[in-house]
Amino acid sequence: HEFSGGMRQRIMLASVMLPKPALLVADEPTTALDAVVQRDVLELMVALTAENNTAVLMISHDLAMVARYSHRVIVMCRGEIVEQGPTDQILRAPAHPYTRKLLGAMPRRRPVPEVAADAPPLVEVQGLTVDFGGRGGFFRRGAHKRALHGIDLAIRPREVVAVVGGSGSGKTTLGRVLASLQKPGGGRLIFDGEPVTDRSGPAWTAYRRNCQMVFQDPYSSLDPRMTVAQAIGEALRGSGLDRAAIRARVLEVLAEVGLDETHAARYPHELSGGQRQRIAIARAVVRRPRLVIADEPVSALDTTVRAQILDLFADLQRRHGFACLFISHDLAVVEQLANRVVVMNQGRIVEEGPRDRIFDAPADPYTRRLLQAIPTLDPTPSGGVRLRWRHEETAPADDRQASA
Repeated sequence: HEFSGGMRQRIMLASVMLPKPALLVADEPTTALDAVVQRDVLELMVALTAENNTAVLMISHDLAMVARYSHRVIVMCRGEIVEQGPTDQILRAPAHPYTRKLLGAMPRRRPVPEVAADAPPLVEVQGLTVDFGGRGGFFRRGAHKRALHGIDLAIRPREVVAVVGGSGSGKTTLGRVLASLQKPGGGRLIFDGEPVTDRSGPAWTAYRRNCQMVFQDPYSSLDPRMTVAQAIGEALRGSGLDRAAIRARVLEVLAEVGLDETHAARYPHELSGGQRQRIAIARAVVRRPRLVIADEPVSALDTTVRAQILDLFADLQRRHGFACLFISHDLAVVEQLANRVVVMNQGRIVEEGPRDRIFDAPADPYTRRLLQAIPTLDPTPSGGVRLRWRHEETAPADDRQASA
């Protein structure tokens, strides 16, 4: 518990490489890691397996990672191999419709609705700080850590602001403070021009009613004892609606997220991961909030389901006009959705600006490092993709190590 995710993965890698195996099976080895740590762990895995002449079977839904590190690709669908071959061949000229569907579902930059640059902020934080104190004992004092250092951030109406950064950057803590799940140590919160100073005052009540959150793991955030209708209806508690109106509103929002009335009586364990995330989104938007905070909402989903959820989220955001704080370590997803990008490192904002400027001309060294760690897949005329590294030359094919 005293190690970061990247350190734990390094330890696991060291332990499995000790007997110098002939084959290493790597099942989603870096899915939960940020971009820089992901690259470092994969480079270490490639170096260790090459040194020991170890073959690697890499299982992944990250096609950019597959393109960078594998010699051959095997594509499976419903328990069957539908296509296999050299990585370049599969990616540049896929033969099977399912392979083309996977490649077509990769996040790519799209036009986003413009937000008025002079619009007054919907939500603003000024000088926000958060401190965590370690637990002490008889012989030691608890360690004190400042997680957020004087954060200043404004979110305008209908704007999607993406917060990116590595593990421990403070991005999730920022989201939890704005969602009222974490008490700040200092600073000001302003909602719709009114300071939110009293947690029992009218400004606080208005803010809580208009701010909702979508969590990374919907299975953990949904009560397993509640049906879908009960889980969504609970969010309408205190709305003044009677039982019939709540039922009607629940069915309406289910239709908005692509589900039907038959899902209302189901429990979370009876749904797929994508369906559970649709329910989590429905629960967040059922009261028509003005701000939605989405913390890694698609990081646990496979490529095609992720694309569907992102399209759904963007459609709901445009239709209902809520602002969004989108927290993610997946820069490809951020590039698809965001109007503006905020880069955090060690509890501070190191860079922020319009999406295109951040991705095309990053100013801060940390931002450049994040972007350089992420390969992108550009579409080709044949329906495939081409691997490209941001702000670097295309990676050489002979660096690849694994079969995926």
